[in-house]
Amino acid sequence: MIKSKSSALWRSILGKYFFRSVKHQFFQCGISGQEYLSPWMSDSSVHSEIPLILYSSHGGWWDAVLAIALSNSYLHLESYGMMEEKQLKKYMFFTKVGIFSIHRQHAKSALQSLHYAADILQNSNKTLWIFPQGELVHQDIRPISLFSGQATLLKLLKSAYFAPIAIRYDFLQEQKPESYISVGKPELLHWEHKEKSSEWTAYFTEKLTNQMDMLTNDIHQQKLDAYRIWCKGPESIEKKWDSFRGIK
Repeated sequence: MIKSKSSALWRSILGKYFFRSVKHQFFQCGISGQEYLSPWMSDSSVHSEIPLILYSSHGGWWDAVLAIALSNSYLHLESYGMMEEKQLKKYMFFTKVGIFSIHRQHAKSALQSLHYAADILQNSNKTLWIFPQGELVHQDIRPISLFSGQATLLKLLKSAYFAPIAIRYDFLQEQKPESYISVGKPELLHWEHKEKSSEWTAYFTEKLTNQMDMLTNDIHQQKLDAYRIWCKGPESIEKKWDSFRGIK
């Protein structure tokens, strides 16, 4: 497997680079529930001594980029993540921000990656982003299906915080698309509270589905007051033209 080669310097450099990339691509990006992540932020006055796994929907190519930009340039989390080994070999610079490989089609290799993740997280204030759908799946497809990796990770850690993350992309009233992220409240989970890995996977599936549906509903109904804008792109051509003509 390919291990992480994370460093504070590269987190800062690549975090800023990806933040600029997001800023260029989107009209704006909003997030709700970020207050739940405070105990894992480096600039917080109160720190958790138990790691946090952020299990996210995976409906767009930009998901990993958003996670890196958010973690390193906005939320200031010491975060890690998994990427398919074939892809990581192409883009090795991702290892500099905490990404390591996983080979889902090879059971022994996948388990090795999960053990590696558990070793990183054990007795720490670190966070791990995972995309348990395992592949890009359109954000409106239901039901969703998750791999069992996060259940195995909970078994290895015995206990950890888990929070569902919903990410959605939409064209609303602007020239460029908008991105919104909804963070669910972290739960401290203990492996022994369920008997089987399949039961935990079903639990995570229900939680993530609910988070995705809540975000979709908020956007459809334009209930976006709770979403803090963390990245704002340049004005659209329409707004620049209106400003030039003195139209508000």
